[in-house]
Order: sequence, then structure tokens, then C-alpha cells
Amino acid sequence: MREIRQVNNTQIIVLGAVVIVALPLIYFGIVKPIFNKLGITKDKAERQGEKAKNKLIKADYFNPLLYNNNKSRAYLTEEEASSLAYKIYNAKGYIYDDESVAVSSVKKTNNLVDVSLLAKEFQELYNKDLQTYLVSFLELDNYTTIENHINQLRKFW
Repeated sequence: MREIRQVNNTQIIVLGAVVIVALPLIYFGIVKPIFNKLGITKDKAERQGEKAKNKLIKADYFNPLLYNNNKSRAYLTEEEASSLAYKIYNAKGYIYDDESVAVSSVKKTNNLVDVSLLAKEFQELYNKDLQTYLVSFLELDNYTTIENHINQLRKFW
């Protein structure tokens, strides 16, 4: 009788150990990748993009006021900024969005005053807020690229 209980206890311990090891492997190896593909959960790049998007929105880099107070610090001319604003506006389509054009246009800025000038020109041309417009069609991974660019700009302010 005692041996039977001891065998049952051993089997329970082994079974428990197998379950403890197998569940995380099944979840992280099978279930989570499937959920990521289906869009039910976010993968690492999407989480980073969401964080970058929120940081950019909070920081308010796309505010025309910075340019209005620091016009002499802009590297771009108003014509160049208008051209970039035009490209960003046309990057959003009805069926297909060319996000790379919008991102590359933002990346042509040389400092935060240029980013502000771009926002100013966009607002004057299309009577729309640049940040809101970008949010309406950019994918999350694009925000990581834009945030990395803007973080580099801050060093050269």
C-alpha cells in the first residue's frame, strides 16, 4: 500500500514538472506566434512602435510654434518644407498608402525647427494637423523610425 502511494506521488510530481515545463513552451512557441500573426496580440516591433507613437504625440514635435519662434534656426526653406508636406499628403491613398514616402519626408528634416516648419507648411497647405494626419495612416513600425530620427535631431539643436 505504501509503495502504491509512493508511486502515485512520484507520478504526480513528474506530471506536474512536465506541465510546468510544457505550458510555457506551448504558449510562447505555438499559441503566441499564431495570435501575433492573427493580430490578436502585438509583437515586439508593434509594442515598440506604439510606445514611439505615444512618445511623439506627448512631446508635440509637430507643433508649428517652435518654427514661429526660431525661424533663423531652420535649415529647410519654406519651399522645401512645402514640397515635403505635399509628398506626405499624397502618400496617403484611398487603397494604398505609401508610408515610406511620408517617413522619408520627415527624415529629411535637419533639426526640430525643421520638423516644426514642416508641420506649419502642412497646416497652411491642407488645413490639417500633420501629426493627426500621420496617425491616420502610418503603421506602428514607422513611428519607431521617426522617433529614432527625431532623437538624433535633438543632439544637433
